[in-house]
Amino acid sequence: MCLPPDVETRGSIFIYIPGGWKNSQMSCQAQCTESCSEAAVATGGEATSSSASGELWGVHFMPNELTVDVLLPNGIVIPLYCCRNFTLQTIKANAWKQARGLPLFNRMQLASTYVFVIVGRDGQVEEVYDESRRLCDLRLLWPVLRLVEPDGNVEERSLSSQISQAIGRPLSDLDESRDPELIQARIQYFRLCQEVCSARGRDWNEHLLRTFCEPVVAGDDRVVIADGPPPPLSSPLLLLCVWIQPGTVGTPSVSEGHPHKITMKVPTVAKPSDVIRETLLRWGRLSNSARRSSSSVAGEVDQSSYVLKRAGRRLYFLRDVPLVNYEHVTKCLGRGQRLVSVVLVEKSDLPEQQPAPAPLVPSYVKRQSTASANDDLAGAVCMWNMHSRLRIKIVSAYCINVSSFDAVYVNAGVFFGPDALCVRRTSPIASYALRWNELLEFDLPISCIPLSAHVSFTLCTVRPKKPKDEQHCPLAWVNLRLIDHRHLLIQGRVSLYMWPFGKDFDGMFNQLGQSGPNPSRDVPCLQVDFGCQQRRVRFPTPIQRDLFLAFFQKRHRERQAKKLHAGGRSCRRSSNSSYYSSAMFSSRSRRRRRHFSKNFLLAVREEEEQQEEEEEEEENEEHEERQEQQQPEAEAEEQEVVEEQEDDVEEEEEEEEEEEEEEDDDDDDDDVDDEDEDDEDDQEDEEEQEDEEEGEEVQEENNPTTSGEQQQQQRQLRQPFPVISEEDRKFIVEDLLNRDPLHEIMPAEKSLVWRCRHFCQTLPPSLPRLLDAVTWTCTEQVCELYSLLVDWPVVEPDVALELLDVKYPDTYVRQFAVRCLDMRLSDDQLAVYLIYLVQALKYEPFLQSDLGKFLLRRALLKRAIGQRFFWLLRVELEHSPSLRRFALLLEAYCRGCGAHYLKSLVRQVNATEKLATLNAAIKDKKDDGTKLLWERLRQADYAEALQNLDSPLDHTVNLGTLLVDQCHVIGSAKRPILLVWRSEPTTGEPDRCVEILFKTGDDIRQDMLTLQVLRIMDNIWKSEGNDFCLTPYDTLPMGKRVGMIEVVKRSKTILEIQTLEGRIGAFNVGSSTLLHRYIRNNNNSNSNNNNYYYNSNSNSNTNTTSNYNYNTNNNTTTSSRSSIDFGNDRYDAAVRRFTRSCAGYCVATFVLGIGDRHPSNIMITDDGRIFHIDFGHFLGHYKKKLGITRERVPFVLTEDFLRIIAKGADNVKKSKEFEQFQRLCSEAYLILHRQSRLFVTLFTMMLCMGIPELQKLEDVNYLRKTLAVDKTDPEALKYFNERLNEAYEGGWTTKVDWFFHSVKHL
Repeated sequence: MCLPPDVETRGSIFIYIPGGWKNSQMSCQAQCTESCSEAAVATGGEATSSSASGELWGVHFMPNELTVDVLLPNGIVIPLYCCRNFTLQTIKANAWKQARGLPLFNRMQLASTYVFVIVGRDGQVEEVYDESRRLCDLRLLWPVLRLVEPDGNVEERSLSSQISQAIGRPLSDLDESRDPELIQARIQYFRLCQEVCSARGRDWNEHLLRTFCEPVVAGDDRVVIADGPPPPLSSPLLLLCVWIQPGTVGTPSVSEGHPHKITMKVPTVAKPSDVIRETLLRWGRLSNSARRSSSSVAGEVDQSSYVLKRAGRRLYFLRDVPLVNYEHVTKCLGRGQRLVSVVLVEKSDLPEQQPAPAPLVPSYVKRQSTASANDDLAGAVCMWNMHSRLRIKIVSAYCINVSSFDAVYVNAGVFFGPDALCVRRTSPIASYALRWNELLEFDLPISCIPLSAHVSFTLCTVRPKKPKDEQHCPLAWVNLRLIDHRHLLIQGRVSLYMWPFGKDFDGMFNQLGQSGPNPSRDVPCLQVDFGCQQRRVRFPTPIQRDLFLAFFQKRHRERQAKKLHAGGRSCRRSSNSSYYSSAMFSSRSRRRRRHFSKNFLLAVREEEEQQEEEEEEEENEEHEERQEQQQPEAEAEEQEVVEEQEDDVEEEEEEEEEEEEEEDDDDDDDDVDDEDEDDEDDQEDEEEQEDEEEGEEVQEENNPTTSGEQQQQQRQLRQPFPVISEEDRKFIVEDLLNRDPLHEIMPAEKSLVWRCRHFCQTLPPSLPRLLDAVTWTCTEQVCELYSLLVDWPVVEPDVALELLDVKYPDTYVRQFAVRCLDMRLSDDQLAVYLIYLVQALKYEPFLQSDLGKFLLRRALLKRAIGQRFFWLLRVELEHSPSLRRFALLLEAYCRGCGAHYLKSLVRQVNATEKLATLNAAIKDKKDDGTKLLWERLRQADYAEALQNLDSPLDHTVNLGTLLVDQCHVIGSAKRPILLVWRSEPTTGEPDRCVEILFKTGDDIRQDMLTLQVLRIMDNIWKSEGNDFCLTPYDTLPMGKRVGMIEVVKRSKTILEIQTLEGRIGAFNVGSSTLLHRYIRNNNNSNSNNNNYYYNSNSNSNTNTTSNYNYNTNNNTTTSSRSSIDFGNDRYDAAVRRFTRSCAGYCVATFVLGIGDRHPSNIMITDDGRIFHIDFGHFLGHYKKKLGITRERVPFVLTEDFLRIIAKGADNVKKSKEFEQFQRLCSEAYLILHRQSRLFVTLFTMMLCMGIPELQKLEDVNYLRKTLAVDKTDPEALKYFNERLNEAYEGGWTTKVDWFFHSVKHL
C-alpha cells in the first residue's frame, strides 16, 4: 500500500487490512476525542464533552475547513482539503482527480461503481448511497471515508440505508439476527405492507381523499358555539376570499405577476363546485386580454380542472358537499370569523398524482423457506394432557459486579400479567462462584399454565448478617414467555441477558417489564435450563379446545345430576342427551368430537375424577349431621338411588366408548361417503335426542308424584344457562359495570360473576369484569371463556382500550379487543388514542401482534396518522427495552409509505438532529445565544435542511422560508429555540407565518400525554353540548428529551402582561384589575380586529394586505359596502371565552393534579382564552422548596381571574357571573366524573411509558381520588365544591408564589 509520507504516522486506522478495517476503527477512539477537540479549537470549532451530539466526536460543529482522508479501493489513502459543506459527490470527484496521478489507479473501476463507508459517532459502520449528503451531516466519528464496491442488490441496500437514516438505527441489526420469531414477524409485517399498497393503488382517489382532503364533519359533530355574536351557523351567507395563484386561469406567471384574490358572499350551503364556477365567472369579467364576454369565458374554461385548497395547508376541498360541512369552515364560524380564505389551484397541482410503485421485496423475504416451519409442531403433545409440574433449573450467572462479601441468589416467579401464580428462589451462594445447578419446582402443573404466562427472574444480593439485619438488593431482571409465538412450551437451556433496575424501583420482581433479553452483552447474564421433553409440548389448538369444552360440559351435567340424586330427587336422563342445547355445537364440532381419541379423553378424565372424589368427600362431610338425623330406612333408599345412578353413568360411559370404537372402525372402512354419513348420523342423533327429551318432559310433567319444586330444578338442569336472581342482575348492572379498572373484586364477587357469565354476555361492557373473575389456572374456565369470546358482541372503544391493559395479557382477549377497535374506531378517534395504543404495544406477548398490524395498516392508509405513528415509534427507541418491536414496525412503515414520503421523513430527521446539535451548543454559551443561532441558521447546510420542509407537527403544512431575523432563544432554563417560517409566500396571504418551539432537555412525552388528555376532555365536553374553549396546542417528542411545540399565536403569558405596567404590575403588587384591563383594551369597539368589510360585488387585485387583519375593501369596484361591527359584544364574547376556558382548565388541572402554575406557565390570548403550558409536574407531584410545598391550593383561581369573570365588579362572590362560573365548573366536573373509567384506563396503560411521575399505581390512584370514582354524583359534586372554595379562599398563597417567581425572573 502506498501512503504519503505525512500520513503514515497518523494511526492504525489508515492501514488497509482486507476485512479488518471495521474492527480497527474503535482502537483510536480516545485519540479521536483529543485530536478532534484540538482541531476544533485550532479551526474555530466548538468542543463539547458529549459524544452523543455533534457533527464530530467531541465537538458540536465540524470545522469550516478540514482534512479528510479517503481510503481508495486499491489501498491508497488520499488526504483531501474539504469544506464542511462539501457533498460526497464533490469529495469523490476530487479524490478521483487526485488518484489519477497515483499508482494502481488502473486497478480501479469507474467511480460510480463505488460507495462511501463511514464510521458513525456511535461506532457503527454505515454505507452511504446518497451522495448528495453533506460532509457535516454524516456525523462522523473521525474524518475518514472509505470507498468500497457494494455487495448484493444496490437498489435494496440503498433503500435500507435510507430507512436506517430515518429510524436512527442500522437495519443490519435486524438482518444479522437469527431469531425465528423476529424473522417471521418481519416477513408478516412486510406482507401486510404489500397488501395495503396494493389496495391503495387500486383506489388511488380514495387515498387522495384520506390524505389531502379537508376533513368533513357530520351535522351533529359540528363545533359547539359557546361565545361571540349570534351563532354563525344560522347565518345563510359566508364571506369567502378566493386567492388565485399566478399562472392559473390565464393569470400571469409568478415571475410576471402577483397573486390575485376575489372576495364574495356565498351561502353556507354552497358547494366547492359552486364557488369555483362563480370565481371563474367573476375573473372572466375582469379579464380584458382576450376581450371575451363572461359567458364565453365560463363556457370555454373547464371548471372540473380546478379545485379549492385551504390557505396555508395542503388540504383540498375534494368532496362536493356544502362548505359548512368542512371542519375548517365550521371552526372559523365557531370562532366568529366570517371571512374564510381559500386558494384556487389546478388539479394537476395535487401532490402524488400517480400511485406509488409496489414496495421492493427485500432479500429476507425472498430467502424465506416454509419447508421447516412446522417441523416442531409435528407430533407435539397437548399441554392440557401434561400432569407434571413446571421445573426450571438455575444453572449459573456471570458478568455481575458485586462485592466478594455478598451472596447472590435468584428469584423466579411465574406471572400472568401483574398477578403472581407461583414464586420460588434459589439458595444464596458466594459471588465468586455463581453456579447453582439448582432445580426449582413450582407448585403449578404444566396443564394449568395460561397461554400468555411469563416467568420473571431477578438477580439479588444479600450481605450475610443477622436475619433481621439482612439487606436484599435486586440487581437485574429479565422476563421470558413460557409459551413462544408458535404456542410451544419453551424448552432447553437459554442465556438471558438481563436489564438493570431503575433508581426508584421498589420490589423484588419487575413483572410488568417487557419480555425478552437485553440486546446488550455488557450486562449480567443468567443461564437457565427449562428441561427437555421427548416431544414438544403445545398449547391446545382451537379444535382441541372444542373437544375439551364438550367434555367439560358433559361432565358438569353429570355432576349436577349426581347432586340431584343425592338429595333424593330422581332425574333420569337419556344416554344420548347433552348438557347444552344442540345450538351450542355445530355439526362440525360434533364431527370433531366423533374422531376424538379415546385415550386422549381418558387421560383428562383421570385428572378430573380425582377432583370429583375430593368434592364428593366434602359433600359427604357436610351431610353427616343431616344423615344422622334421618332414619336407617331412608338412608338405605337414598344409597340405592345413588348406586343406581352410578351404575347408569358407568353403563352410559361404556356405551359411548363402544359407539366411538364402532364409529372409528366405520370411518376406516368408508373412504368416499364419510362426510355424508357423518351428517346423516348427526341429524339422526339430534332427532333422537329431541324426541327423548320431549318424552322425558311430558313424562315428568304428567307424573303426579313430582312436586313443582322438583320440576323447576329439573328444568334448570336441562337449561343451557343457569338462572340468576334479580338481586344478582341488579348488582351486575348497577354496581359492577360502573366500577373503574383498579377497583378490587372480591372472591365472592368473582364466583358470582363467573356463575352469571352468560348473562354478562348480554352486557358487552362487562367483559373486563368477567375476565377479572376468571381463574386462569383452571383449564375448564379458560376453555369456556374462549368459547364465549367467539360470540361476544362488539364492545365500544373505551372498553376495548381497557382490554389492552397489562392486566389482560391473553392473546385471544387482545385479538378480540383489536377486532373491536378496527370495527368501531374511526381515523379521527384513532388519532386521539394513538399515543396510548403505541404504549400498549409493550404489553403484547410477541413481536408480531394483531395490534401492531392494526396500527400499521391504519398508518399506511392515512398520512396524518402515519406521521404521528412514525415519530411515536421512533422516540420509543430511545426509552424502551422493546427496541426490536418498535424497530420492526418502523421498518415496515418506511417500506410501505412510498419513496417520496420517505424522503420527507429523512429530511425531518436530519433537521431535528441539526437543531439538537445547535441547541446543545447554545446551552454551552454563557450569553444569550441568539447571535450564534443567527450565524448557524444562515449557513448553507442549515438553510437547506430547514427551509421548504414538511412540518413534523402537520404533514399538510410546508415550512417555507426561514425568517432568521425573527428566530431567537427563549430565556428559560432549557433555552429553547423559537423558529419562524413564512409558509407559502407565493399566495401573498396575510398572517401565514408558522412558529414552532424546539426544545431539548425535557421529556416532551409528559407534555404530550397531558395535552392529549386535555384534548379528550374537550371532546367529551363538546359531545355533551359544552364548549369550554380549551387550547390543547400540539406537541411532538422527536427523540430522547427532544421535541417540538406548537406556538399559539396572539397570546402572552401572565408575566408578560404584568410587565406591561412596569415593576409594580410585574410583582403583582397593585390591584387585581390588570388582567381585566388587558382583555378589555384588546376587545373594545375601537379595535380593528372586529371590523369585517365585505361586498358581494367586490373584486380585488392586490399585492399586499394588512397583517393580523382580513381587510377586503382594497381596490373595490363599487362604493357600496356594509360593515359587521360587533361593538361591545366583542368584549362580552371575550369575557365569556375567559369564563368558560377558566372553568375548563380549573377542572382539568384539578383532576390531573398539575403543578408549577406560576405566571409564566399560564397564558391568555387576545380574544380572551386562558390556557396552561409546560406540564412538567402532574398527578400531585408538586414542586417543593426546602421541603416546603409551594402550591397549597387544588388549582389556580386568583382574584385576577374572578375580576375578569365578574366584568370588573368589586364584590365578586355575590355576582351572578360567579354563580354561573361555579355552575360551569360543576357541570364540567360531573361529566368527567361519569367518564372516570376511561381516564383511569388511559393512565394505567401509560405506566410502561417510563415517565418519572407516572410509574406506579399510586400515581393513578391520585386520579381516582380527584375523580371521586367511588362516590355518587351528589357526593362527587360536594367534594369538588369544597375544593373550589378551598382554591378561592387560598388564592392569596398563589399570589405570594407569583410574587417570588416574578422577583426571580425579572
